[in-house]
Parts: sequence; structure tokens; C-alpha cells
Amino acid sequence: MSCKKEESILIKQISTNEMATINLDHQYVETKDSFCLTIPVEFEIIQKNPDLKSIHLYYIKINNRRLLDDISDYQVYDKQNKRTPIYFSLNKNQLSSQQIFKIIVKIRTQMISKKDAQELLKKYSINQPIETLKLNDTIKLKSVSEFKKENKNIIDSFRKINDSIVFVYSNGQENKSIKQKINW
Repeated sequence: MSCKKEESILIKQISTNEMATINLDHQYVETKDSFCLTIPVEFEIIQKNPDLKSIHLYYIKINNRRLLDDISDYQVYDKQNKRTPIYFSLNKNQLSSQQIFKIIVKIRTQMISKKDAQELLKKYSINQPIETLKLNDTIKLKSVSEFKKENKNIIDSFRKINDSIVFVYSNGQENKSIKQKINW
């Protein structure tokens, strides 16, 4: 028998059918020597306690660095509405109307070299020269599941450091955090 109290929420990373993409990060517009490889991750947040007052995405940690909120380092989308980025925060009213929430997180800090980006475009028969990519342009590569299978070396490089996402929830009297490893 365990004395450990059960968490009020359950966070699970689930497989996603989102697309892996390449884009040009604002930091590299002038030199175009590195490109952002975005591999979306999807999470299911299950509310297990009906008395919760709030749940918030607190922070994301990639390569031992705490990312800035969704200004430049990542974007969060509601699975039901993938067109507009959101700040993931649920209040009591939202929590009372739904128990399961799905979000997609697009982390925009995983960089690859120009050479690796060119090889990916060639591999997927994309006939756009990487040099023509402009700020805010996005090139879709493959679904995340296919991309992971076909590019193990890139994915393994992401796995070298334990990346994580942290949520905070409240029952009105105390706040607790829950950390979930990101499984690239």
C-alpha cells in the first residue's frame, strides 16, 4: 500500500499526426546558417479532481534552458483549434465543462545546420532552395511519426538532454507543479 497521494491531473504525451517543419528563425535571418526544425509534441491533460480551480502551463525546459513563453521559443495550440496559438491556462469554469484537454506544443528552439536542412529537403523531394526561405516561411516535411522513424540521428540528438514541460494546478488552497518529460 502506497502513502503517496495521487496527483489531481495526469499529463500524458501522446502520438501526434502533426507535421515536422523547417523555418527560418529571426536570429539567423541575416546569415541563414541555421534553421529551426520544429517537431510538434502533443499532450493530453486529464483532470482527476473535480475541485480544481486552475491549470497552467508553467514553463518548458529544452537543453537545460527554460524557454521564454510563446513569444519566440514555443507556441501552444488547442488540438481542437490549431490555427491560433494560445496561452494554456484553464480556470474553474473551463475545468467544470471538460475533463480532458489536448494541446500541441511547437518548440521553436531546435536548430539544425544549413547542410542538414538541405539534406532533409532533398530527402523529401522538396524543390525549394533553402536559401530562398524567408522569415515566417514554413516548409512541411513529414508527419512527426514518419519523421522520427526516418531521421533517428536527428531525434537521438534531441534526446541527449532530458527536456520537460511543467504544469501548475491549484485547488484554491495550494499550488502544485507536475513535470512531464518530453519524449522526442
